[in-house]
Amino acid sequence: MSGEGQETQKLVILNGTESWNSWGINAHNPAITGFYAYDINDYDAKNAKGICSHLETPNQDVWGGRNAGIGFATVGSSRYFMFSMLTSSLPDISAGHEVASLKAYLAAQSDAGTPVQIAYKLAEPVPFTATGAQPLSALAGANTVLTDADSATVTGRADPIKRITDLEDAVASQT
Repeated sequence: MSGEGQETQKLVILNGTESWNSWGINAHNPAITGFYAYDINDYDAKNAKGICSHLETPNQDVWGGRNAGIGFATVGSSRYFMFSMLTSSLPDISAGHEVASLKAYLAAQSDAGTPVQIAYKLAEPVPFTATGAQPLSALAGANTVLTDADSATVTGRADPIKRITDLEDAVASQT
């Protein structure tokens, strides 16, 4: 099995190892702290929208922590991802500990099995080639191919003659 394709969307799992910056605790809203990361910058600037597993994507401005949610900023050729959240969700809200507190929050979510995930449209599609180690054998009649990206299974209506032959061979090999 092989094929060509293009990845047009990207899924990023935030785990606290990212290079975060902050505008400061409650800098632009008394209940929201905003963060930004330049290492998430491959999004489509013309259609800069995304979704997050833990925050909504508001129609309001999240820059500087004005509102809770995620956002994507483009200033000239510079791009950065914004993550603005309720300050009360951070484990340490003392001044100067904003970034460490966000990283601890993200790591805790990841360790709990509920990692913070974001998805967005890529600026440029990324081509890929899919190859498989084994052929998919078709069964007589209609076939269904199921995949979870790691494996593929072919199912279909069983061929009764082949089934009988397989059973006879199995019985013969046991005697």
